[in-house]
Amino acid sequence: MNSPRAAFRESGKAGLLDNVENWLHYMETRNLTIYTFQSQLAQEIYGTIKDSFLQSIQELIALDDDSREI
Repeated sequence: MNSPRAAFRESGKAGLLDNVENWLHYMETRNLTIYTFQSQLAQEIYGTIKDSFLQSIQELIALDDDSREI
């Protein structure tokens, strides 16, 4: 794989990620943080992290915990 997008898509195909589109959105949001000096955009990025990214991370951790039990 030659890009993060490809890695996310392949992870989705392998069943490691349930919602690939969310992960692609998180990647794009992360990329915006590098150039963010605007308060409104910073608040939107924070909202994305708080409202959905943390839940997605918890789901990913749960998948890993489940796979270790097998």
